[in-house]
Amino acid sequence: MIGDIFIPDSTEALAPRWVIFRAESCFERALRFIPERRYSKLEMVNNRNVFSPFRMGRASCVGQGLALTKIRLVAAGLVKKFEIRFLPSEDVHEVLRDMKGQLTSQPG
Repeated sequence: MIGDIFIPDSTEALAPRWVIFRAESCFERALRFIPERRYSKLEMVNNRNVFSPFRMGRASCVGQGLALTKIRLVAAGLVKKFEIRFLPSEDVHEVLRDMKGQLTSQPG
């Protein structure tokens, strides 16, 4: 039963990601492209259970490892290609001390 609706045992029920990611009940300003809500503006996520980019369980993405490795390679390539340095006004030690560990580092 979902509410007053009877769902037979053999029925597969799912919620399409396209609909979920555009639901205001799941995300604040859901129809706007705000990638920061995934890493630095988590308060914009009303339901943290909806984000699983590679799915979970038996239906999980077999290419997850490859995708994450590719992300690391692209990030490393960008770091290698460009000269990256701190602004003169930034304290390198403070930035490193406050760094939050993630797939890619996020300054504190």
